[in-house]
Amino acid sequence: MNNKGQTLVLFIILLPVILILLALIINLGSTSIQKRKLDIIVKNIVEDNMDNLNDTNITEQIDLMLKNNIDKFEERNIIITSDSLKVSVTIKLNNIFGNILNNEENIYQISYKGTIDNNKVKIVRRG
Repeated sequence: MNNKGQTLVLFIILLPVILILLALIINLGSTSIQKRKLDIIVKNIVEDNMDNLNDTNITEQIDLMLKNNIDKFEERNIIITSDSLKVSVTIKLNNIFGNILNNEENIYQISYKGTIDNNKVKIVRRG
């Protein structure tokens, strides 16, 4: 018996499912890469500027670093005290299904706070 036609029909039926799964995997991978990149950037900015808390233009320096390293961000918040630095950034993640489904789940916010206790720098992730 010849099953070539049945195999072709089965392949044509399963092809959209395979393509949707492939797009989903690419979307999840891209989203996780964007989140990880933002985490690393914000954490490094906090670590690098913990020694400069008393500078007069530290807010402008941090803002410039954020603009140079992050393409587009929705919101940023920088709070500086005498012994702590908190940087919060909100971005809109680029993904395939976010535009199709028109949902707000593609907003990601990260916040790192650096403190100095007994001359030791401590970085804590919040968010």
